Amino acid sequence: MYINTMSQRNPPQEQIDYVLDLFKSDQIQQALDFIDTLFTDYPNESLLFNIRGACYAGLGQLDIAVQNYEKALSIKPDYAKAHYNLGGALQELDKLHDSAKSYKNAIALEPENAKAHNNLAIVLRELNQIEEAEVSCRKAIVLDPEYAEAHSCLSIILYANGDLNSALKSIEKAYSINPKLKIIKLLLAVLKARRTHKTSKVSINNISNSDCNIRSISNPLILNRAVEQELITKLYEVKSLELNKTKDPSYGNARGSGYQLFQDDYSSIIKTIEEDLVRIVIKAIKADIHVKDSFFTILGAGGGVNRHNHISALDLDSSLNLVNQKFSLVYYLSVGDQDCTEPGILKLYNPSENILPREGMIIIFPADRYHSVVYNGKKDRIIIGINFYSL
Repeated sequence: MYINTMSQRNPPQEQIDYVLDLFKSDQIQQALDFIDTLFTDYPNESLLFNIRGACYAGLGQLDIAVQNYEKALSIKPDYAKAHYNLGGALQELDKLHDSAKSYKNAIALEPENAKAHNNLAIVLRELNQIEEAEVSCRKAIVLDPEYAEAHSCLSIILYANGDLNSALKSIEKAYSINPKLKIIKLLLAVLKARRTHKTSKVSINNISNSDCNIRSISNPLILNRAVEQELITKLYEVKSLELNKTKDPSYGNARGSGYQLFQDDYSSIIKTIEEDLVRIVIKAIKADIHVKDSFFTILGAGGGVNRHNHISALDLDSSLNLVNQKFSLVYYLSVGDQDCTEPGILKLYNPSENILPREGMIIIFPADRYHSVVYNGKKDRIIIGINFYSL
């Protein structure tokens, strides 16, 4: 997201720098408050509307972000960065045709913007305009040969065209540039598995109860693992977020990590739990897996999460068809207080199913299955979660 481009008339640079520092340090509300004071002296400043749009986008309030970008453009129609940011917000809102138009406007004004070309390629791919998407993606790579995300995008396009070998070469190039990017690691694992014909469409319903002490209740799959107190102690030491204050409006009173608990080098006990959960899952579903996300959540009284699932736009991409390979896992380290009106039942939808967790319980279910939790116990409930793909 671009937010630091100057327009024709600007507040003092030190004030702009101050706002940007607030934004970059995730003090977004403070940034918005300061911007409001600047509007007193600069009511028609396109730069401020662009920055305010970026702030609201950071809070997940995309409709308000769009309004601010559009206001910036009404003042300065040739504001390339605002066109680019508007394209990103519209893309997140799944308004793909409008998003493509905004990216094209940004490119017309800044034809050397590799990110705009790549983002346009992603949108065009989602619109199934594959030939145009490839042209735009290759343009991004010409402008920036070390642009890992563009090589990753190209790999998906090539795979959609049925060229698996070229797709693998592109994703391997992306991995050589940025081996830490999660989408690149995922695509590399998936395409390698498909090349060697090891793709396995897993159905939890077909897993034998005799495997790995599994007790299957139709769908989801339920397993067990003993909980180490050391693990619980360590999670309380890990830096956490107040989830109800993030841009995700789903959470009640809860705190937790981002989505890379296993990727961060916290401690040997967390590394052990990663290895154990992966081993348990592989044995249960009889397939190799790729862990996409890993996190912990601590629910306090009034905690929970609204109805949601763990499917991304990439999972729904028709060329990759990953949705049937993705699963979610929840591991309960502590169930907290279940002698209350809302004991934290895991509610699964379509079909409806309620599960009252117990300590050490592991629940695995398809990632496209909607679920929710409400908890008002007096003691903390602690879980580790992962989203993974069968390969």
